Amino acid sequence: REAVVSTQSTGTLRRFFLSMVDHFQSLVKIMTMSLLTLSLLDPALTYHLQILNTHEGHGAAPCLATCAGTTNRGATPWETVDIGTGWPGSLFEDLKNIVKTTVDISGCHFVKTPVVTTTIDFNSDSVQALTFLSSLILGSSTIAETSKDSFSVYLHGFQDTEYPLVAAGAGLIIDVHWSAFGYIC
Repeated sequence: REAVVSTQSTGTLRRFFLSMVDHFQSLVKIMTMSLLTLSLLDPALTYHLQILNTHEGHGAAPCLATCAGTTNRGATPWETVDIGTGWPGSLFEDLKNIVKTTVDISGCHFVKTPVVTTTIDFNSDSVQALTFLSSLILGSSTIAETSKDSFSVYLHGFQDTEYPLVAAGAGLIIDVHWSAFGYIC
């Protein structure tokens, strides 16, 4: 008699647990559908980007965008900036060898000036022995002339050396990696 009761109890318990698993799976499906419905009704729930401050004020959350890119490796168009002989007798006396590149971000379709961050890629594939020079480049993450369509990067030679950074050489070994965060509407 005890063996019969035990078998019946095990079968009942098994059916109970299987029923609970079915209910749990149904509940998960309902919750998933609810979250999907909420995200469609309120687009702000689907955005994970938040901009705390910009120079031109805020826009609407659904208009937030991230755009990133790089200039052409081995062919970034650097140009020499002529500032004459520097400013003799000042802190800027040695500013003679400056190169500049302007990065076009118009394809991002920003309507206001975005927040832009940059890094410099010193791609020394052809001059492996000179890789250490990447740590000596001055101005490597400084940007200027930022607008909704472009920004510029200025570099000034190599720190504590007499070696100038020549535009033609810079174009072969230095490219700009960038990220921009802003509003597209």
